[in-house]
Amino acid sequence: MTSPRHVVILWDYYQHYHYARLSALVREGGTQGWKVTGLAAGHGGAARDSHRTQIQTDGPVPTFLGGNDSDLYSSATADALVSTLDQLQPDVVIIPGYGSPVARAAVRWCRRNHRGAVMIIESQERDAPRRWWREWAKRRLVRSADTVFCGGTTHAKYAEKLGMERTAIYPGYSAVDNAFWWTAAERARTQERATSGPYFVAVGRFIPKKNFSGLVEAFAHFKRDPVHRDWHLVIVGDGPERENIEAAILAHGLERDIHLPGYANEEETARWLAHAAALVLPSSHAEQWGLVVNEAMAAGLPVVVSTTCGCVEDLVEDDVTGYRVRAGDTVDLATALNRIARDETNRRRLGAAARSRVENYSLEHFAQQAIRASIHALDRARTR
Repeated sequence: MTSPRHVVILWDYYQHYHYARLSALVREGGTQGWKVTGLAAGHGGAARDSHRTQIQTDGPVPTFLGGNDSDLYSSATADALVSTLDQLQPDVVIIPGYGSPVARAAVRWCRRNHRGAVMIIESQERDAPRRWWREWAKRRLVRSADTVFCGGTTHAKYAEKLGMERTAIYPGYSAVDNAFWWTAAERARTQERATSGPYFVAVGRFIPKKNFSGLVEAFAHFKRDPVHRDWHLVIVGDGPERENIEAAILAHGLERDIHLPGYANEEETARWLAHAAALVLPSSHAEQWGLVVNEAMAAGLPVVVSTTCGCVEDLVEDDVTGYRVRAGDTVDLATALNRIARDETNRRRLGAAARSRVENYSLEHFAQQAIRASIHALDRARTR
């Protein structure tokens, strides 16, 4: 009897969406004759995320390569990865990017052992200023992989520009557990009644690129219209920009209208999404994707998203699933808020379309694309 092929997927650390993706990949692998092993560089990193998570899973648990301080940039973690791959002898390794010692060690191991290397790419070309010598080095690294597994349209374009053939690029990486977000939001809508007036919600770490101070300014512009006097804004999260956001709220006299409830786990975040009119992600600088947009759309919300976010081309269609807004343009953002607020029937239409659109980025699609990329990578590795 032929033994199943074996794919290892490596992430820096695991949040709730990593566990969900791993479980989906294990299920899909089982139907296609693939054994799946999850690896994690370390335990840390949760503080970087939009909302805290309670790590509770009945599914597969990854093998951790190091302790709390281990990550993709540790040479000790790279050594631990090579040792683990020597023991596991997988056919394919799915590798998080190209910029870390651990990622490069994984690619070298695949080349040395003639195994398939699938490179995860979440970057867009517009994420940061691009210098020719860095792009040259990236091209060498990307071409050392066999296939690319990426978020969506803008990421695929960048991967192709870095030298990966279009036929070896597989979008669909940026997925969340859509069923969880819909079920949790519906449960909250059924069990809890909204206790205040209508509101918009934003979720994210309080850092400059999220532009929550700009959102406060746009909301102040929106509130100038007396018809919006009952509207509120909830910004879920915390971080180093909190004082600046609070100062902006005070400066506009919106202490009673804007609420900062702090960090929330996924269940708590789903409750905030449940009764919101729309999610707003107003980032002023490039977001590689913006998974909170997936979460909100899966919960049935329309979305207002800055054009600098990686998910925009694939998920956000004007007046269909929500509205795109120009990065850093508070007037454009206020106008989008007004369009959401003025018609409840339209909000419901947008929310239904949003939920339908995000199904194209389901866990099942993630897993299918991961297996397709792995099969292609293994074929290419055997002919190198």
